[in-house]
Amino acid sequence: MKKLIIVLLFCFIFISLFACKKENKYLELKELTESQIFTQEEEVYYVYFHKDNCTGCETVKTDVMHYNYLCSKDDTLNKIYGMNLQKENETKALIYRTYTGLSGQGDEGTFYVNTVTQWYDLYIAATPALIAVKTKDGVKTAHYIAHGASNISSYLEGLYEKDN
Repeated sequence: MKKLIIVLLFCFIFISLFACKKENKYLELKELTESQIFTQEEEVYYVYFHKDNCTGCETVKTDVMHYNYLCSKDDTLNKIYGMNLQKENETKALIYRTYTGLSGQGDEGTFYVNTVTQWYDLYIAATPALIAVKTKDGVKTAHYIAHGASNISSYLEGLYEKDN
């Protein structure tokens, strides 16, 4: 009787470990430095801005990682990169700042992203935030997409739901 229980237990563990193994649907982002924001090879790609200890960033992280996983399986989706804006040095502080001019983007106009072609001209007022970088006539230009966890999640879900 003991042998039967041991065999059944072994079979259960074996089946649990191997037969039910699912593919990981999340993939960590490649993190960019400031100077890499406008230098990626793709014609169009996204840059996801986040910070350590950011509640909204933690909320949307699984959606961003899931979108990145889908990009690795589907060439029609535009790649996404990460950029941690934790203030470790002065260059990150140049990006993580509030815009106070008249032509800003975002709900309160505190982002300045559209038409920017150099990383040091970006104003990312809050995290999480998502921009697109598009190439036209050989010039990479930033475009504001969304900020806030729910807005980014909705945008990314809309991208891969169109394809399915």
